[in-house]
Amino acid sequence: MMFLWIILIAVLFYLVLYNNKRNMNKLRNRKRRSFRDKYYEKKEKK
Repeated sequence: MMFLWIILIAVLFYLVLYNNKRNMNKLRNRKRRSFRDKYYEKKEKK
């Protein structure tokens, strides 16, 4: 029974780490974007 709990906790820990890594990548992509530059780019195309 104890072995089952250890496996369950390990799986949950892995899922949290995976989700955190994914969210950090999304955050980094947002930080790289410059909304001012995009705005002027779109304005020039019109």
